[in-house]
Amino acid sequence: AGIMDLAQATGVIIVANIGTTITAVLIAIDVSFIAPVCIFVGAAMALFSKKQTKKYIGQIILGFGVLFFGLKYMSGDAAMGVLKTSEAFQGFITQANNPFLGLIIGIVICAVLQSSSAAIGILQILALNGLMPMQFAIYLIIGINVGSAMPLFLSAIGAKTNAKRAALIYFIFDLIGMFIFMPVAMFTPYTDLSLIHI
Repeated sequence: AGIMDLAQATGVIIVANIGTTITAVLIAIDVSFIAPVCIFVGAAMALFSKKQTKKYIGQIILGFGVLFFGLKYMSGDAAMGVLKTSEAFQGFITQANNPFLGLIIGIVICAVLQSSSAAIGILQILALNGLMPMQFAIYLIIGINVGSAMPLFLSAIGAKTNAKRAALIYFIFDLIGMFIFMPVAMFTPYTDLSLIHI
């Protein structure tokens, strides 16, 4: 919209990319019990507030509530029970050790869902239910991070030049992260990860 120059947008992009990890932390510590409260308060603010700022805050709170409610519902036996009993899925997961396959699957998942937070949440639920080994999940996470640039590319279609440049900077930022962490992930042993507790 021309409100920010490209340098300011780059700073916001970098900080926002880091800030999205907060959702994953909230999912990890399981704050789903506040989902109904967030949905109620967020919906009330979005529907009945007269000030536009309060409406936006209400939409954010509502979004968090719906995200946590959906992830809690998906983590139940009704949703994960199908994958637990699926021989095809179990066979794929036990054989899944190709880093580049994990990277591609992560990119596709995030491109389809249009939300890295939702994609990471689903991954966390699979891991919570014992359906996702860490040595494969790390490549999915890297792929999801790269795939999170897809919504920006879609929103940049028909936008001004600076908006397209901002989307490209976001993508380059994610690509640099991929090139740094893929080798780290490939040469890191995962045998002692059971000692890590959140």
